[in-house]
Amino acid sequence: MAEVLNSPLFNKELNVAIEYTLATRSRADFIVYGIDEFGHENVVVIELKQWSAVERSRKQDYIFTNGGDGLRDYWHPSIQAYNYIHLLKLFNEYVRDKHIELNACSFLHNMDEGFAEILRNEVDFPIVSKAPTYLKEDADLLREFIHRHVQKPCKSLLYRIDNGRISPSPELAKMLENALKGSPFFSYDQNQSEAVATIVEKAKEAIEENKRATIIIRGGPGTGKSIVAINALGQIVNSTKPKSNCHLNAVYVTQNMAPRNFYKATLHGGDFKVKDIVNFFKSPVLFYEAPEMEYDCVLVDEAHRVYSSKFDRYRPMRSGINLLEQIIRASVVNVFFIDEDQAVTKDDYATADRIKELAKKYHSPVIEGKELTLTSQFRCVGGASYIEWVKGLLGYPDHVPFQESFKDYDVEVLSSPSQLKEAIFEKNKAFPSSRLIAGYTHKWKSWASFKEGVPFDETPYDFEYSDGFKMRWNKGMKMVPNDYSYLDDPDSINQIGCIHTIQGLDLQYAGVIIGKDLSYREGKVTYIKKNNVDNGSAKINRCDDEVAEKLIRNTYNVLLTRGMRGTYIYCEDDALNAYIKSLLK
Repeated sequence: MAEVLNSPLFNKELNVAIEYTLATRSRADFIVYGIDEFGHENVVVIELKQWSAVERSRKQDYIFTNGGDGLRDYWHPSIQAYNYIHLLKLFNEYVRDKHIELNACSFLHNMDEGFAEILRNEVDFPIVSKAPTYLKEDADLLREFIHRHVQKPCKSLLYRIDNGRISPSPELAKMLENALKGSPFFSYDQNQSEAVATIVEKAKEAIEENKRATIIIRGGPGTGKSIVAINALGQIVNSTKPKSNCHLNAVYVTQNMAPRNFYKATLHGGDFKVKDIVNFFKSPVLFYEAPEMEYDCVLVDEAHRVYSSKFDRYRPMRSGINLLEQIIRASVVNVFFIDEDQAVTKDDYATADRIKELAKKYHSPVIEGKELTLTSQFRCVGGASYIEWVKGLLGYPDHVPFQESFKDYDVEVLSSPSQLKEAIFEKNKAFPSSRLIAGYTHKWKSWASFKEGVPFDETPYDFEYSDGFKMRWNKGMKMVPNDYSYLDDPDSINQIGCIHTIQGLDLQYAGVIIGKDLSYREGKVTYIKKNNVDNGSAKINRCDDEVAEKLIRNTYNVLLTRGMRGTYIYCEDDALNAYIKSLLK
């Protein structure tokens, strides 16, 4: 790059950055930034590769070459560069608010022109029309591209971007709709892109050869499992079967109805018909009578929540039916997005080992590995450090508590439930989708009264504290229509969300009430299963102590990682409240 920039075209004070770290800890190889001829502030992101030869790949958005990890598929470098500017737009408030112009390209300085047919193929890689690929003989073209966007230095620009507040862009609805239309996928990181490409490739391959496949995608809270699932769904349903004009049939499955209803509500009113939307999103219970290999691909989000068997809303399933087995049996390709640290009830059945065991029964080869493990943190703008802080607080194995201050993420411990309520209600004015949520330590009295015919607003309060705080649990599924979406109901701010309602959803701010199933005694966090109330689903207080501790820990792990912008906490145990405060610098 020194040779490229050593030109009379450029100001000698031109500003550059090398290996610039983005919000997701991805690193952009080379950045040139400054002002264009019209006075606009610009950033040019350049992905550099030393490759000297490439081949086509079966994976969408990938090429095959000998890179840093040996001979394998790698992301097309222009897609990688474009993804970096996409990240800046999605997560950096300063870039969005000030309309900083972002540009991307790639430079393969050892690559001969003979490979241009592969690398610049706009059918395979449409993005190269926006993020061009420059090869060994293209130094002059690269200079012109940079000069078009950056002519004068602006030393403070990167400093201002670097200090811009990290916050997610409110673009989910449009991204979701585009994903289901099969539009080009712009992921948050290469792991997600790799996962989508693998799912789509294996689905097409399996259908072509009429062979099964089972794919396991691992990832913690906020690592983008749902993003991968929805994008893979869009790519698959917009593909056709070999020697046929028929589209592949694929469905997105979750045990929890809240994400399904949220996606349905998000897509409603767009280009999709209601019937199409309903057909995309399914509950696992619908598989108990599904014929063998009925679906080309089934994508199971929150797979750790799949029960072995279950009553649905209207009728009991036949005894002995294993839902996890039925999903594998009914699909050619099945994809499981799993995080065993988010299993929260006694009935949560699916584990990676059980999936593998059942896949073996149906002669379905299992595909998993490091490249299919999602690690970057995208929900909480506190990033990976906040997730690690929560894990340490809750006492997960191999995690220790530590003090932390969070620059862009808002974490507070409140002294009373009324203070917590006031703070979240205030945040909800500026950031709708802020909610109060809690673990299972309060009986569902409102539901019991509702069943007896009492209107919801007249039912007893489930939460009552001495400071005057009074609230009910959220409405249960038999109290609302099938398509009810908790986050789209403005009145749900007046209800406390339970684990089953909010798992899989993103809140702007989460106000977490930690009940007395979690306390602080003799210098450590203690789990007390007898204080966990059985509201008919979790059954934690019926488990042995080891399982109960795991489920209580997982419950608060989920609750404490829902907030994108911040998490406010109130603990019923005073000692725990003081302890968590001590962990915040």
